[in-house]
Amino acid sequence: MLPETPWRWIAHLQALGYPFAGDVADVYRPDGAAADGPHTAAPARFAAEHSISAFLTDELLRYIGLRRDQPWFAHAAYIRPHPPFVASAPYHRMYAPHAMPAPRRATSAAQQAAAHPLVRAYLEHTTTEHFFSGTRRLVASIPDDELAQLRATYYGMVSEVDAQIGRLIAQLKAWGLYQRTLVVVTADHGEMLGDHWMLGKDSPYEQAYRVPLIVRDPNAAADATRGQADPRFTEAVDVMPTILQWAGVPVPRQCDGRSLLDVLHGNAPADWRTEAHWEFDFRDGWEPNAQSWLGLPMDQCRLAALRSDDHLYVHFAALPPMLFDLASDPDCLDNVAGEPSAAAATLDHAQRLASWLIASGPRTLTGMFTSPSGLVSRSE
Repeated sequence: MLPETPWRWIAHLQALGYPFAGDVADVYRPDGAAADGPHTAAPARFAAEHSISAFLTDELLRYIGLRRDQPWFAHAAYIRPHPPFVASAPYHRMYAPHAMPAPRRATSAAQQAAAHPLVRAYLEHTTTEHFFSGTRRLVASIPDDELAQLRATYYGMVSEVDAQIGRLIAQLKAWGLYQRTLVVVTADHGEMLGDHWMLGKDSPYEQAYRVPLIVRDPNAAADATRGQADPRFTEAVDVMPTILQWAGVPVPRQCDGRSLLDVLHGNAPADWRTEAHWEFDFRDGWEPNAQSWLGLPMDQCRLAALRSDDHLYVHFAALPPMLFDLASDPDCLDNVAGEPSAAAATLDHAQRLASWLIASGPRTLTGMFTSPSGLVSRSE
């Protein structure tokens, strides 16, 4: 258990002699950074072997090490890469800013803001202090060279976590466990990283929701697809059924997803999903969000999106929809939802999204019936 305020890790750093204060903001303040500007190029104040990712890996290996001769399950929630953007040496210089891909965005922040009221709200209110230390200013105002450095630093943070996963896998191999262990690597959300003039995850765009999913099944049946990248749509809800089926545990009726084992074994079902979906709640939390900025009722601050092969459709409870033609506009820069030529595609995707919302509604007790002989449960 390592929450977002990671006291055990901070205590570990203090035990090692680091002269940090007791708050995570001080721990993540870059080494040698001046107070008057962002310095994502500066390294972290702790060594890579003492990072939170290294600490979590150490704890995980201790946990597994005590259970090597019995079945075990572990969920290692590596919080990095995560704001604030700072990488330990040598990862802070692993990638050159000039080699970073350019952000996918409109010509100007003002042009981007015109795409939709929610986008405008975030561009006019999201500031930098959550993402790196330095002067507080709008994210949309970050100069190009600083954004390129931020991207390079983020790549270094990714590599820092990748190195720790490598440590984990190397030790599993040394213990003789790798060939008996299902490994799943994924993430809870993406990062805008300057695309659409945004940082973070508060966004209707795909960059905030499209995440890695790497599944390594050690069984010989998975040799049929080993090392391959599968183009099919998956969703986060597929992870739990996959793990349960692999472990030989019945999948509860309440699970929304489908096991990926047939896909991994080269036997993908003919009725596999043809689209991906996500939802986002932008009501106010402990601080103002788009609910206040847009003046919307709390329960209308939601969106649901459907991403097919050729379109991205985003529906809002109280705002206009968004539709992007991915064939002609893969970067989602031109919202065509209100154009007559896109009316058929808009209606089609809206109806498909409505059907998905109905089919994926809460079903805590769906399929369970009380009868004279007791509880009856149906899975189909």
